Amino acid sequence: MDWSLAPHSLEFDGDGTLLSMYVVTYSKALPYSIFFVIAWGAYDVLLRLAGFGDQIRAVRRGTWALKLMNLTHHGLITPLALLSMWQDPVIRQLYACFGCNEAAALMNRAAAAPLAARALTPVTIGYFTADLLLLSQWQLTQSSKVERYLMLVHHIASMAVWPAAVYFDWVARYVLIMLSYESTSLLLTLLWIISAAGYKQRLLCREGLA
Repeated sequence: MDWSLAPHSLEFDGDGTLLSMYVVTYSKALPYSIFFVIAWGAYDVLLRLAGFGDQIRAVRRGTWALKLMNLTHHGLITPLALLSMWQDPVIRQLYACFGCNEAAALMNRAAAAPLAARALTPVTIGYFTADLLLLSQWQLTQSSKVERYLMLVHHIASMAVWPAAVYFDWVARYVLIMLSYESTSLLLTLLWIISAAGYKQRLLCREGLA
């Protein structure tokens, strides 16, 4: 994969200050935030044009649009992160030799720049920002309160720490590994859609389990 094809520049130039780190990284993430907010709006309009009202099976239409936006991000980032891990010889060495000092040192910083991390990290930071901007569309129920607090901590912590990894080229390849975990978010979002659409209950009834 040629990571230089990313829409944003892979150069993270600037002075060694935290302010410069955040300015440079978030200037690259901003277009992706705009893209995902527009994607949410487009999904909401498409659902409305499809004849759905403000509520779809007792869930707000905006929440359904948000879940589709989530799927857009997860479906894009998951395969790209997995591909980047396969292509990166440093990450392959890590998995080929668990506990090896040499592999651990290279994961901290290697001679080859972590281009995949520079390409993918701003996309997900932009997505996290959009997701937080659309907090009003989250399905905030009493039963999911703890889950939502954990998601807030996850988003904010990642947005605070990941810029340092790619800007200073320190443990940036671990960010790729964390991005690959979006595969679990992909599955969880799909399960939410299946459940909210009523297909899970129908399947359980058909199998005599409900």
